[in-house]
Amino acid sequence: MRLTPKSELDQRCAKLQELLKLHGIDGAVIVQNADLFYFSGTIQRSHLFIPAEGRPVLLVKKTFERAAEESGLGNIICLESLKEIPATIQSYSSRPLKTLGFELDILPAAQYLRYQKLFEPAKIVDASQLIRTVRMVKSPYEIQILREAADLHGEVFNMVKETLREGITELELAGLIEAYCCR
Repeated sequence: MRLTPKSELDQRCAKLQELLKLHGIDGAVIVQNADLFYFSGTIQRSHLFIPAEGRPVLLVKKTFERAAEESGLGNIICLESLKEIPATIQSYSSRPLKTLGFELDILPAAQYLRYQKLFEPAKIVDASQLIRTVRMVKSPYEIQILREAADLHGEVFNMVKETLREGITELELAGLIEAYCCR
């Protein structure tokens, strides 16, 4: 399994921190799996807090050991309850948390209301566009992964072209493709 290098995670978090400062947001709390993976290297059930200044912290609800193995972040702690989040992330922020960014483009309303109550009196704002701004510019590491994926994609198409024949079932073809990709 390929793990995202710590230097890559650090660069991504630093870019988001620049945008947070620029927009007057004290920190971002990331919960969506795609964004969690992008900024922490894991998609274990967790919350990632990226302060505008300081080191990020990954608060892991479920499977702490795996998150610690997969993520290159330095601060990874086990979270017992959602109620612990405000005090824990405040301890990782260099300033009082007056404005917090969340991924409001994907956050269900019930969850938003729970976070709003949990973080009172802090104001919750949408950090979705800031996160997308960081993610849209690809690093050399990401470009290399995309090249490798494109190469594999081409190989699989060639393999399918050579393997596909009349009478083969979809299940057989899927099994052959999976075996080819996992070699």
